[in-house]
Amino acid sequence: MNSIARTLAFTLATCLSAGAMADERIQHAKGLPADTLAQAVSNLNSHNAQLAELLQQPLTPQRMDEAHLLSYTLENALQRIN
Repeated sequence: MNSIARTLAFTLATCLSAGAMADERIQHAKGLPADTLAQAVSNLNSHNAQLAELLQQPLTPQRMDEAHLLSYTLENALQRIN
């Protein structure tokens, strides 16, 4: 019983510390800026076209990552347009 409790405590501590270390390493993309309305419309058009082309292909983890990265620029553009 005592060894089970130690194993569970060790496992929990390992998971929590690994999660904390992972949070420190995560860096999110910022996407292209949309400082002006013209820049926002241009970014929206180009990145929306890239996303549409990407979604015509079979979805893979790499393509999902590419779509995720495109979404940051699209979000910036939509915030400026709004």
